[in-house]
Amino acid sequence: MKKLIWPTLVAFLVATSVTEASAQTTTVTVRARADLLKEKDGTQGPIMEVRANDSTIGRVEVKSKTFQDFVFPGVKRDARVDVIFTNDLSRAVALPLATYCAAEGKFCNFKGTKQVQYRANNKSITKTFTNGTACTTAIFGEPLVNTGKVCEILGSLPPGKRKLYVESITIGTKKTPSISPGVVFDRGVGTLAFDGVNTMPGRQGLDWGGALRFPAAPRTFLGYGSMEELNAILRSDASLGFTTRVRDGQFTEVVTQFRVTSGVLEYYTGSTWLTPSTEAILQSPSSAK
Repeated sequence: MKKLIWPTLVAFLVATSVTEASAQTTTVTVRARADLLKEKDGTQGPIMEVRANDSTIGRVEVKSKTFQDFVFPGVKRDARVDVIFTNDLSRAVALPLATYCAAEGKFCNFKGTKQVQYRANNKSITKTFTNGTACTTAIFGEPLVNTGKVCEILGSLPPGKRKLYVESITIGTKKTPSISPGVVFDRGVGTLAFDGVNTMPGRQGLDWGGALRFPAAPRTFLGYGSMEELNAILRSDASLGFTTRVRDGQFTEVVTQFRVTSGVLEYYTGSTWLTPSTEAILQSPSSAK
C-alpha cells in the first residue's frame, strides 16, 4: 500500500472536512408509529423527543398505528441523534374507573346501559340503568344520611401498553435503520436514558422508556500520519468518527472506525476498540491497494 497524502496535508484535509460538514444543516426525518393506551381523559400515544448532539430539536405525540414520517429541521449532517420515548406505561389488568356524571338532584345523562353508583364519601349504592337516570335518593336509596351525594358511571380502563416503534431516521438523504450496527437503545427515564448502563442493540419496538441512540455519521478521507499526529488532529472533537482502512503495528489491514475517548484515539476491529500502537494509513475503501 502506498502513502497517499503527507501528514501536513492530512491535518488540512481533516480540518477542512470537519468544518464544512459542521456548517451544513438539513432535516432529520424519524419514521415512527405507536401502540396507544386508553386513559381516563382519552387515548394517549407515546411522546417522542428528538435530540441532535444533546440539544432537543422537537417533541411530538405519535398517534398513528402505521409508520409515518416526522420531520425536524436544523440538524447538522454529521449529527448524533437520539430518539427518546418519554411516557412509557403499561397495564397488566383492567383498572376500575368511576366517572362523574351528576350531582344529587340532577340528571345523569348517558346512552346505552350503564352501571351507576350513588355515592356519599366512601358509601355507595350501585344500580343498572339505560339511557340515563335521575341522581336522587328516591331512585337509589340512602347510602349515607345528611351527606351530599354524586352519581358516577362505573367502567374500567382495559389492559394494554403504550409503545413507540422507530423504523429509521434519515438525515438529509442518508437513511439509518434502527437495527443498524452502532445504534443502541439505552433503557431508562431522564438521565438514565443516557448513562450507557442498561443498553441493548438498536431495535424498532421500544418496550420501555429510554433513548434510541444513533451515532454520528462516519466520514471517509484519504491520508497518512503517525498516531501522534492523528491524535493531535482528532483529540479536540470526541464526536468524530471515520470509516477507514487502518494498517497498525504489523500492518494487518482491517475495516474500522476511529473515535476519541478521554483524549485517546482508538479504532474498532469489529468486536472491540483498540489503541493503535505505531502508525495508521487511512484511505477510502475504493482507493485500497
